[in-house]
Amino acid sequence: MVPRTRRAIAASREGARKRAGAGRASGEQLLEHSLNQQWRTWIGARARYATIRLPVTLVYGIADWSRPNEREANGRVIPGARMVSLERCGHFVSLEQPDAVARVIGEVV
Repeated sequence: MVPRTRRAIAASREGARKRAGAGRASGEQLLEHSLNQQWRTWIGARARYATIRLPVTLVYGIADWSRPNEREANGRVIPGARMVSLERCGHFVSLEQPDAVARVIGEVV
């Protein structure tokens, strides 16, 4: 993964602001812009998942924008990974269902 410079980060934010049509982009718009800029790194990262040697619990929302087959592929590649799907939420499970995420964490701690 290539380190991002302050200039690149500022340019990324400026692009999101322009798309927002306002002087200041929302956090969601900044996040969307960042995700769109970084998607190639996710594919490269999956190649390294098999080297993970710590317990992993993948928590996804049922309405997550990622495809179920992509989620399952992540779970298959990480040795011993546990997968949990939460109802009534999308990609940002910790924001949408914080109590449910806390319960999942409590189960493994």
